[in-house]
Order: sequence, then C-alpha cells, then structure tokens
Amino acid sequence: MTAKKLKKSNHLTRMTVGMLIGLLVTTQGSVALGAIRWGEAVLRQQSQWYNSAEACAVADSVIQYQSPQGGWPKSTDLAKPPRTPDDIPPPDRGRANSLDNEATTLPMAFLARVAQDTQTALTGVP
Repeated sequence: MTAKKLKKSNHLTRMTVGMLIGLLVTTQGSVALGAIRWGEAVLRQQSQWYNSAEACAVADSVIQYQSPQGGWPKSTDLAKPPRTPDDIPPPDRGRANSLDNEATTLPMAFLARVAQDTQTALTGVP
C-alpha cells in the first residue's frame, strides 16, 4: 500500500471511529463540553463516568486531534473539539506528534478507558 493510500486509510478509520463515538454521544443526550479540562484529571474519574455522554464527547474530540501518524499535539486542550482544521497543529510543526508531557500516552490511556467502559455498558461483558 502506498504512503498516500495508507494516510487516507488511517484518516478514514479515525473519522469512522469519531463518527461512531459521536453517534453514541447523541444517543445518550447532549453534553456541555469543557466541563472537564484535559490533563491527568481525565484518568481520575469514577468508573461510570467513562461511559457518560461527556466522556464520549471528550473521546470524540481527542480522536479529531490525532495526526495521520498516530500521535497527538502537546500543549493542547484535547477535551475541547477543534473549531476549524487550523486548530489542529500540522505534523511538520513542533507541537504535533509528541511524547513530551504525556501528549500521546494520556490520550491513549483515556481512549482505552472509554472504549472499555462503553463496551462493557453495551455488552455487559467487562
């Protein structure tokens, strides 16, 4: 697979996952984004919160910030969805795709908790 096709495939996969999470959010009711600020606090919530509409909305926002290379930008409030494509740092700039300050490990851990708890809620299987 060429690099261009792989990039397009990764983008489509992220968009599909984002739409699925968005669909889950709309079926659970509306949420006021910004109630939780991005940082270590997103990993210290009570277990049932990760299945909430708020957590799913934050997960959707986090996915929107993910770069085609799979990383996330540092120094960005991932809990607030980007308003325009310009809000997402491009891969060729210093803020994109960083492991610095848990810029990639924190989103991965958060998305894993949301995925686990939404799966458990849907299937009843932990």
